[in-house]
Amino acid sequence: MERLIIDVYYYDIYETPVLFKETAFENSNSVLGSLFVYGILNNVVNWNFGPGTLDNLENLNYLELYSYDYDSGPFPPTVLFSLQELTFIGKTTLSTFSYVTMPNLRSLNIIYFYPGSTLPDNMLYNLPGLEKFRLSSSYVETIPDGFFTYVTSCKNFMLDSNKIQTIDLGSLNPNAKVDWGYNQIHQLLEKNFRPFVENILNTPNANGTIHLYGNPLECSCDIKWLVVDLKDGLEIFRGAQCADGRALADVDPVLLEIECPDF
Repeated sequence: MERLIIDVYYYDIYETPVLFKETAFENSNSVLGSLFVYGILNNVVNWNFGPGTLDNLENLNYLELYSYDYDSGPFPPTVLFSLQELTFIGKTTLSTFSYVTMPNLRSLNIIYFYPGSTLPDNMLYNLPGLEKFRLSSSYVETIPDGFFTYVTSCKNFMLDSNKIQTIDLGSLNPNAKVDWGYNQIHQLLEKNFRPFVENILNTPNANGTIHLYGNPLECSCDIKWLVVDLKDGLEIFRGAQCADGRALADVDPVLLEIECPDF
């Protein structure tokens, strides 16, 4: 069966919200495979799909939305079941995107998330087939504790170019690749990193990695657990540099022992 791709462009200069009518895609319900809705990103969320617009798109696999008001226009069960890749770009309301069941979703992407936007604690709760999660070029500063608890099979996390300061990686798959470049990571707290690092080291043939390029690490007592106690785990960290220019792997363990005694 031939698959249909539709690109929709709109300009978010309207004073009233843009609403797609129920009949917008009625002639392509059975063949529409990909839908892209683009707009001018001016930090305004002013559109959504009206009731019934997406109800019959049973073969919609890819959906990319700019500045979408999900809270006012959640997806119907038909689309939640069929989607394999979902991308939100720009200022997007996602406070109700929690405990959403999407059994076939493989890739979830959130890009250019504007200030004031927050990630629901349980947005990854029921995505059993997720293979890639991307949160990039956004203003997100914190990731809720336990955020990744239920995506233990996912192996690709792109969390680059945000303002994240810390994150709990404990539940990740030992083969997960975590790109955390260009954030605001200053410390590698043992409680957040050690469980993941130990899981990699203790799992035969595991190849998980943590990419930390562009983060100003303090390289103080917070890394003693790694440099002194678990030095084999240093190879898991890629592109990690201290704020003074030293590579993480070059930090002197003897000096850390002296400066950071155990009590």
